[in-house]
Formats: sequence, structure tokens, C-alpha cells
Amino acid sequence: IAAGSVIDTAGEVVDNGPAVRVKTSGIEAVRTKGGTVKIFDRTAKGHGVDVAAGSSVDVSGGHVIDTKGKVTGGDAGSVSIQGERVTLDGEIVGHSLVGKKGGSISVHA
Repeated sequence: IAAGSVIDTAGEVVDNGPAVRVKTSGIEAVRTKGGTVKIFDRTAKGHGVDVAAGSSVDVSGGHVIDTKGKVTGGDAGSVSIQGERVTLDGEIVGHSLVGKKGGSISVHA
């Protein structure tokens, strides 16, 4: 993943709280759960996987604030990286609200 690249499967953040003056109309489905990112080296010679400095992978859980101020969050997702050689110089995040599952990372080299 080159410097400056972003892979973002984070959950949505929606604020319909009482402090918001402009209300959104009828958001039916909000995806708050973080997604899954899988990065595998499938080259014939096994060149490896580089997550370069300045790149970012985000699988954080999102949250919704309803019109009464109640906050509901989603679990963070997961990142799996596999290659002959793995270099992790970039940012990999999977944050979540208290009480929700934080993100997971699996690295196989």
C-alpha cells in the first residue's frame, strides 16, 4: 500500500442528536460495523506486502446519535495481511466505542 493510500471500511458516523439544527430525514439503515480488509501477496515469487509509511487502513466501528442523544455503536472490523515478507510502517486502526469489540489484525509472514 503506497504512501498516501487509504483503505477505509470504517462504520458510518451519524449525528441526529438534539444539538444538530438540521435534521436528516429518515435514515433507515446505517452501517456502524467496521468492515474486513484482506491483503494477500499472490505473486509467483512472493514479493511480500508493504504497508508504507503515510498509508492508512481503517476498520473502526462507527456510531449513531439518535434525536434524543442516545449513542449506539458498532464493533470494529478486522485486517488480515499475508505474504512472504510483511512490512508494517503505515497506520492500521480499528477503534470502537466502550462496550463494543475493538478491531483485530492477523499477520502471517
